[in-house]
Amino acid sequence: MSVATASLIDLERYQLFIGQTDPSAGADPVSVEAHIDAASTLIGRYCRRTFIKPEAAVAELVDGNGTSQYFAINKPIVTTTAPTLQWYNGTAWETVTNVWTYEALTGLIYFTDGGYFYRGVRNYKLTYLYGYDRTAIPADLAYACAQLVYRTLKKLVDKQEGVSSESFDTHNISYDLNKIPPDLKAILDGYKVVSFG
Repeated sequence: MSVATASLIDLERYQLFIGQTDPSAGADPVSVEAHIDAASTLIGRYCRRTFIKPEAAVAELVDGNGTSQYFAINKPIVTTTAPTLQWYNGTAWETVTNVWTYEALTGLIYFTDGGYFYRGVRNYKLTYLYGYDRTAIPADLAYACAQLVYRTLKKLVDKQEGVSSESFDTHNISYDLNKIPPDLKAILDGYKVVSFG
């Protein structure tokens, strides 16, 4: 088994972060990889987003909010493939003719010519490629994933704290959102998608 495609780190990067104090030293690498997968899933759920770049651009339907800006759900926007913005005219999708641009890191989409997102429900479509290659995951996010795995493996030795279920036969593991340590939450909060309204 190898880490899932949505995993934030691989076994090698985990070991680089943890070093010689690794409680999984000598453990089955498949089990450690299963913990990496589970921790990555938990982080994605907590942050309400996907971090690993998909293979193809995705279409995100947007509610027009009457303002000149919108934040894409997933970020960063990959700049090698320019995003497209369309609006629904009642019968078909049309390319937005107003001048607009975006900030790749923040995911901010905004009009520069006085235009705005007409109010409506799912009346705009943003098509874009986003995310990170696993090898380019920000260091603090990768660290949080490695620490979550490390601390959980360490606790498993004593009490099974922080793991809601585990089956080593099938390597299915799930982590509890309520058990993320505060210092790691502080890191993850910087990546969390916040909804307004």
